Amino acid sequence: VALHSDEAVNGAGFLLSFVCGGPPVGTPAPPALGDAYTLKEDDGLRVASALGSIASGYAPEYPSDTDASITIVGGNCRLAWTKFDLEESEGCEWDYVTVTSGAFSKRYCGKSMPEALQLSGGEFTVALHSDARVEGAGFALNYACDEETPEPVPVTAEPTPEPVPVTAEPTPEPVPV
Repeated sequence: VALHSDEAVNGAGFLLSFVCGGPPVGTPAPPALGDAYTLKEDDGLRVASALGSIASGYAPEYPSDTDASITIVGGNCRLAWTKFDLEESEGCEWDYVTVTSGAFSKRYCGKSMPEALQLSGGEFTVALHSDARVEGAGFALNYACDEETPEPVPVTAEPTPEPVPVTAEPTPEPVPV
């Protein structure tokens, strides 16, 4: 793996993880580097974090009658799910995870791994809701955020001043001491 960068723009870079001779495909990925949050312990938390993981935090199943959330403040963020097993329901009305960022809000439920997300709202919230009946193993996701790109500032051109002529004055002769 090689990374080449010019001097023009800086970004957060990338995160690559792999395992040689590790568990079979389909096994949940190891947690991301960075901060690790569980909705069980960090309910309602609002933190500034550029890299980490969020999980439902319960084993073997998340509990019934649960409402927990966490908000990550971090600029433009990429989310990738590594585990997903919630109660299936049409319209995700019983157990679900909601991801919200700015005007974007989506509920996820069931056993299918959701698609990765690119969020640009400056922060995002992950919330877990469960009803009183069936539970699943829960969810886990990794995230990586970079700083928001500031709005470009217009550059106004100042008129270039007219060149000033330079005149050469004669150099005085050295005076003996």
